[in-house]
Amino acid sequence: MLVANTHLHWNPKFDYVKFGQSFWLLKCVATFIKENNLNVDSTPIIICGDFNSKPSSSVFHCMNGRKYDATIDGRNNDKTGIKAYRKKEGVSILKVV
Repeated sequence: MLVANTHLHWNPKFDYVKFGQSFWLLKCVATFIKENNLNVDSTPIIICGDFNSKPSSSVFHCMNGRKYDATIDGRNNDKTGIKAYRKKEGVSILKVV
């Protein structure tokens, strides 16, 4: 079992910072799995913490493998940027098993 904990930046105006932090966390988890010869399909992975984010944020889209354009122009795009994700409400992101 692999357990990771985090505390992301709090300010909602800096969603791109939280996106970067969550991307880095996933990269570190992937590196740990690879370096320790773990099988991602058979190793339970729990990522917990204070994400300071709503289900419609880029953080949750990153954690769930959804596409997000983190460039300055992309963040303002109505279809791929943060504006698009903020419009989506009531989406169930996390699955409890």
